[in-house]
Amino acid sequence: MNQPATGDRRAALVRWAGYALVLLIPFSVYWPLTPPVATGVLPLYVTPSLYPSDVAVVLLVLADVLVLRRRGLRAWPAHLRPGSRAITLPLLALVSLAWLTAPTALLPTFAAYSALRWSISVGVYWALVRADLPVKRVPVIFLVGLGIHALVGVGQVLAQGPLGLPAELALAPERSGAAVVAVGGDRWLRAYGLMFHPNVLGGFLAVGLLASLPMLGHRAMRLLWWLLWLGLLVSFSRSAWLATAIVLPPTAGWLVWRQSALRRPIVMSAVGAALILLIAGLVLGAQVQTRLQLASDASESRSLAERGQLLAIALDVIRAHPATGVGAGNFPLALATAPIPMVLQFVHNVPLLLAAEVGILGGLLWLWLWLAPALGLERVWRGADPWPVVMTGAWLGLGIIALWDSYPWTLESGRLLTMMVLALVSRDRSPGSN
Repeated sequence: MNQPATGDRRAALVRWAGYALVLLIPFSVYWPLTPPVATGVLPLYVTPSLYPSDVAVVLLVLADVLVLRRRGLRAWPAHLRPGSRAITLPLLALVSLAWLTAPTALLPTFAAYSALRWSISVGVYWALVRADLPVKRVPVIFLVGLGIHALVGVGQVLAQGPLGLPAELALAPERSGAAVVAVGGDRWLRAYGLMFHPNVLGGFLAVGLLASLPMLGHRAMRLLWWLLWLGLLVSFSRSAWLATAIVLPPTAGWLVWRQSALRRPIVMSAVGAALILLIAGLVLGAQVQTRLQLASDASESRSLAERGQLLAIALDVIRAHPATGVGAGNFPLALATAPIPMVLQFVHNVPLLLAAEVGILGGLLWLWLWLAPALGLERVWRGADPWPVVMTGAWLGLGIIALWDSYPWTLESGRLLTMMVLALVSRDRSPGSN
């Protein structure tokens, strides 16, 4: 008599841990466990740390292990989409490469720590795939959390400075390293939310805008959608703008074509978003123009040139270490010997980054992960279920961002976002089915 009750409690623990994780993923605040393992690098990149999401991660993975023990090792989730092994196996291969190349890394101990973090992230992916979550709540919880970050970001822009909130990482615009748009002689602060950088906020909001499309029939979701659009604008993240511009129109167009009940809500939502962006764009026209016309501003030109230098160095590292790379998480350390003095950071391109850190195979695995879900899109494109199409679109958008920014893999929050989206892509159940 106790067995079903015990199983229910374990399943409930998995669900609530999953909800908590989805809510905590975007937060970038961290608590160092040790001093930075290298100098001259942003501490976040080279400091073993604890994150707010770690508590939920531990609960989720442990609860999933308990459920796995009850069901048996041969239990395979019935709700996996056909072809989901094309996602699961490359993720396991990436983790294996991280461990195999750690002994030859520039800093083996930190490579092992990074490999551990990658392994935990893949464990989160698998736990979210296996969990019997009422999946419709996952995007809802995620979007409500993003609404909070968007509101904070808008407040930071209006105040032109941090709001003094717990877990806030925004810097005052006059400080060195602050993410700003230079307009005339002024440094104009971009929106951070409660995240590490405005680009990270923009990427999360781009995913949120796509994930919310099937729920725009609800008035509250439309209001939230418009808030996310405003947050995306004031993040001034070009990569997020680009990904949204490429992926959202065809995804929304498919919903208008296939989902008659969503035609009017999507059109209303799009008109409202256009009006918000038009009004905000008129107010912030100089800032938008500066971000889009790279050659017109010295700081934007320097940023673009630095990214080009990072790409060139990444290619040099790959040529020097084609099989093993320099070790997981070790790319900033490789810049210490670069011929051009520069800020020690990750190259802003995830495929090249992985090829430089764990070998060419790592970069190829990421490219496969990015494109493989689209290979099965034709099967779901002809169906009536919007969620596989929408989540595949969100993943393609995140992959576009990963061509210009490294945080979908290098930051703990970005890597967990990657795993959450891939888990939802791998599930075959409609989010409203349970």
